[in-house]
Amino acid sequence: MSEIKPNYLSSSQLNGRLKEGMEASCKWGGVFYKGEIEVRNGSVSIREEDSGNSIHLGILDNISLLNYQVTEFQILNRTIEDGLFEGDIIGNGDSERKILGVIGKDCYLLSSDNDFKSAEGAYTLKELLSDGYKLLKPETVKPKTVLTMDDIAKLAKCSVEDLHIEKG
Repeated sequence: MSEIKPNYLSSSQLNGRLKEGMEASCKWGGVFYKGEIEVRNGSVSIREEDSGNSIHLGILDNISLLNYQVTEFQILNRTIEDGLFEGDIIGNGDSERKILGVIGKDCYLLSSDNDFKSAEGAYTLKELLSDGYKLLKPETVKPKTVLTMDDIAKLAKCSVEDLHIEKG
């Protein structure tokens, strides 16, 4: 089967779909954050689990990730019952399909079996559930560790000039 990549969501996909307590992750200012969605007086944010810091995402029906410099936004631990987004991959054991479009609230344009580049038809969420489809989880994406030459020199207890780094 195919490699499933994270489905990063856009502001327009999120409008009206975020709920209190959903687990989410994103990057803000290039830093990875993970926490729960918090909704207060119509204002939506992610409260980070470890630090308690919040990242503002906008108003419930008007999420604006770009205005707040939020990238790589994902809702974590979703199931098919939570609803699908364009780009999600679903499978039923026999085949995998990609959600090519969302039509209204619970209707989806699907790719052909195991061919994500061609469309096959539109299905309701109820039909997908009765056919045994589940939302397939992306491979776990871990934030990259960025090290500068100075960082590496400190770890190696030498000067930057004395470093010789080989890819291996």
